[in-house]
Amino acid sequence: QATLTISPDGTCSAVSHTCTASTPDVGGNTHTVTASLGTANTASAVLHVQRGAVASLVISPDNSTMTAGAPSTFTAQGFDAGGNSLGDVTAETIFAVDGGSCDANACTATSAGSTTVHGYDGPATGTAAVTVLPGKVTVVRLQGGSATTSAGVATSAYQVEGFDDYGNDAGDVTPMATLAIDPDGTCDQTA
Repeated sequence: QATLTISPDGTCSAVSHTCTASTPDVGGNTHTVTASLGTANTASAVLHVQRGAVASLVISPDNSTMTAGAPSTFTAQGFDAGGNSLGDVTAETIFAVDGGSCDANACTATSAGSTTVHGYDGPATGTAAVTVLPGKVTVVRLQGGSATTSAGVATSAYQVEGFDDYGNDAGDVTPMATLAIDPDGTCDQTA
């Protein structure tokens, strides 16, 4: 015949005579279960609610960029099955990146484009989307221009395409390139 209640949050079942808290104890605060039988008869008991095991991870930064060949660090935030934050669980998380490798939470990928960083903490997982950008240009290719020309007549315009150490195309780097002709002649850098 008793009615059970729990505070500051949670629910109690009149059928099974059990109570469930929705958040863990924070800052020394505890939950209290109260049994009431009529208006004059009550009793209470302290219920310590602990955080649950890690059920899901949020990997940060998400939707970020990294440079090919350069490590980027990631962090993991843990949450229990009730969605309660368990705080920073980076130290307990195993990281992996598609098309690359991770040393602890520092991940490196070499292929430009979209990739995913994964975090694993027991059965809990999380991911972060990452765009890998080409690294520093170390190789250039001269494209376009003319195969033949007459003395004193300009060739058609050349284009300089840049690539990093991993073969990633860094795009048109003509404005940053210096053109020269050998053994004689001149190049117009503004054409």
